[in-house]
Amino acid sequence: MNNIDSNNAEELLKQKGVRPTANRILILKTLQNEHRPMCLSAMEAILLPMDKSSTVSYTHLRAHETKAN
Repeated sequence: MNNIDSNNAEELLKQKGVRPTANRILILKTLQNEHRPMCLSAMEAILLPMDKSSTVSYTHLRAHETKAN
């Protein structure tokens, strides 16, 4: 999945049982574009303007991704 668009990101999150929010879509798109695992500090550096409370969303998304695999 390269350069995922917002609609595809939203659908993928719904399929995994994750409520799509703007921050979760942004995180998913960032992860898809990186093509490699990322640590939380690297994600925070890329997504600097994002609200810090959204780091829970990143952790939650990673948990669902791990669970699905």
